[in-house]
Amino acid sequence: EDRERVRKDFDEQLKHGTEVKEEIRLLHKNGDIRWVLCNSRLQVDAQGQEYLSNAITDITHFKRSNETLRSTLDRYEIILAQTENVLFEWDLAADVIDFSGTWEKIFGFTPIHKALRQQLTGGTHLHPDDLPLLFDGIDNIENGSDYEMVEVRVATAKGRYLWCRIRATAI
Repeated sequence: EDRERVRKDFDEQLKHGTEVKEEIRLLHKNGDIRWVLCNSRLQVDAQGQEYLSNAITDITHFKRSNETLRSTLDRYEIILAQTENVLFEWDLAADVIDFSGTWEKIFGFTPIHKALRQQLTGGTHLHPDDLPLLFDGIDNIENGSDYEMVEVRVATAKGRYLWCRIRATAI
């Protein structure tokens, strides 16, 4: 069932050059489907006859691993969409943080993404009395703590503070 697609892909790639790269499903003699990466080059011999020189690599394991990863990520996205928690990943060295979409649902504004420490100090939606607690937790993580938990108040877009428990695990 892939033959027509592969033929069209080969033809299309050859219109733009002499090299073709294509992932192809093959039927193994035992009935299993195998994935191969076919790297081909159009060449011309001394008599002007065109031929394809091919190198084929079995990528079945890679494709199966990729499918497992995609399935795991899909499950993660479903779980994330059903939780009321805000998940985040913070690269402390680069001071870049990514929050799950739940943040905007709860607080009503787009969260800070870059230079978080500087922006926290400059007055943000975090209650000023809670900054030392948060910074202590960050310092502990940076100094080797595997896990920290702090409770702070975060203001919503409407200016109302919500108590939040932040649990952070160092990776």
